[in-house]
Amino acid sequence: MRSEADSASGGEENSNESRINRIIEYIIKVAGGDYSVQLEVSDKNDEIDSLAVGFNMMAEDIKNNVENIKKDMDIQGVLNNILSLQIKDNSIEYILEYSLKQILSIAWLSLESKGAVFLVENENDTLVMKVQNGFSSSIQDICAEVKFGQCFCGRAALTGEVQFADCIDERHDVKYEGMNNHGHYCIPIVSSGRVLGVINTYLKIGHKLGEKEEQFLKAVADILAKIIENKNIEKEKEKLQEKLFQSEKMSAIGKLASGVAHEINNPLTVILGYSQIVLKRLKEDNEFYKPLKMIEKETVRSKILVEQLLQFSRMQKVVFIPFDLNKAVEEIIQIVISKCKVSNIELIPELDAGVGLISGSKNQIQQVITNLCNNAIDASNEGGKVWVRTKHFKDFALLEVEDKGSGISEEIKKQVFEPFFTTKEVGKGTGLGLSLSFEIIKKHGFEITLESEKNKGSKFMVKIPYSSLKNIC
Repeated sequence: MRSEADSASGGEENSNESRINRIIEYIIKVAGGDYSVQLEVSDKNDEIDSLAVGFNMMAEDIKNNVENIKKDMDIQGVLNNILSLQIKDNSIEYILEYSLKQILSIAWLSLESKGAVFLVENENDTLVMKVQNGFSSSIQDICAEVKFGQCFCGRAALTGEVQFADCIDERHDVKYEGMNNHGHYCIPIVSSGRVLGVINTYLKIGHKLGEKEEQFLKAVADILAKIIENKNIEKEKEKLQEKLFQSEKMSAIGKLASGVAHEINNPLTVILGYSQIVLKRLKEDNEFYKPLKMIEKETVRSKILVEQLLQFSRMQKVVFIPFDLNKAVEEIIQIVISKCKVSNIELIPELDAGVGLISGSKNQIQQVITNLCNNAIDASNEGGKVWVRTKHFKDFALLEVEDKGSGISEEIKKQVFEPFFTTKEVGKGTGLGLSLSFEIIKKHGFEITLESEKNKGSKFMVKIPYSSLKNIC
C-alpha cells in the first residue's frame, strides 16, 4: 500500500509531466506560425516555470520579429512599386496618385483612408494640391493652395522637417465645420535642400509616433523627389528643344525677310499710291470705285505683313531700360479698349500694385501686350470678357492675358508660336503676331507659356525675372 508521501510525489510528477507536455504543445503551435500563445507561469518558481518564462519571451520575440519582417516586406513592396514608375512614361499626376494609394494600402500604419500630395508651383512659397484621396469637396477647396508655414503641410514645407500630430492642436490652422479630431504625418519632399512638395496623411486620434513609419514615409518622399526632379529635367529639356526649333524657324524667317521683303514692299507702295490717287478722283458710285477700294485694303494688309517680316530681320540685341510694367499695360489698354467696345467685349485690368520696375524694351514689350490682347479679343464671343493681369512674386513679375473664348486643342497649342500659323479666318490674321511676340520674349530672356482648353478659353503668361534689372546696359 502506497504512503501519502508516495501519492503526493506521484501527483507532482504527473503535474510536472502535464506542464512539460503543455510547453511541447505550445512549441509546436509556434512552429506552425501561431505566435500569440503564452504559457501560464505558476508560483512554484521551479525549473519548469523558468522554462515557461523563457518560452514566453522567445514566442514574443519571434512574434515581434515576424511582424517586423512583414512590415519590411510591405515597405519594400511599396517602394519597389513606386520605383518601377520611373521606367514608365507616366504623368506626374498619375505617379503621385498611385504613390498615395500605395501608402494608404498599408494596414499597420493605422492611417485613415485620407491623404493628399502637394507640389510647390511658381516658386511662390505655395503648395498646390495635385492629388487627394477621401477628401470632401469642401476640404479640396480649402486646401487647394497652402502657403508655406500654414497648417501642418505648410510647416513641413517651410521647415523641411516631418510634422507629426496625434490630434488637432494649435498648429492646425485650417478648420471647417464638422471636422473630426485626427492626427497627421506631413512629410516634406526634398531634393538638394529644396522643398518640392509635401505628402499629407491622416491618422487616427491618439496614434503613437513610430520610427519605422517615419522612415518608410521619408523613403517614399525621397523616391518621389527623384522622380519629380527627373520629370522637371525632362520638361526643361523639351522646352530647350522647342526653343531651339523655334529659333531655327525664326532665323529662316529673318533670312527670308531680309532677302525679299524690300523687293515686295516697293511694288506694293506703288500699287497703294496709284490706287489711292485714282480713288480720290472717283465718286463712290463709279463702277471702279469698289474694286479699287478692295485693292487698297488688300495692299495695306500686304504691307502690314511685309512690315512684320521686316521686324524679324531687324530684331537687334535688346537694350535693357527700366520701365513701369503696370503703366506700360495701362497705355496699351487705352489703345485696345476701342476694339473691345466695337466687339462688345469687357476688358478687365487686374494690376498688382506690388509690381514695380522691370527692364527691357518698353516698345517691344508693349507690342507683345498688344498682340496678346488682340488675340484674346478675337477669340472671345460677343459679350465676353478679357482679363489683363500683372502679379508680383518674389523673384519675378507675371503678365497674364486671359479670355474665356474658343480655346485651342493640345495639338494646335504646339503650333501657336510658329510663323504664319493662325486659326483665324482668311484675311483676319497674318500668323506672325504670336511668332513675333515669342521672338521678342526670347530676345529679352523672358518666358512665355500658354494654358488653353478647347471651348474653355486661353491664358498667355509672360514670366519676367526681376534679375533683368541687373542687365541694364
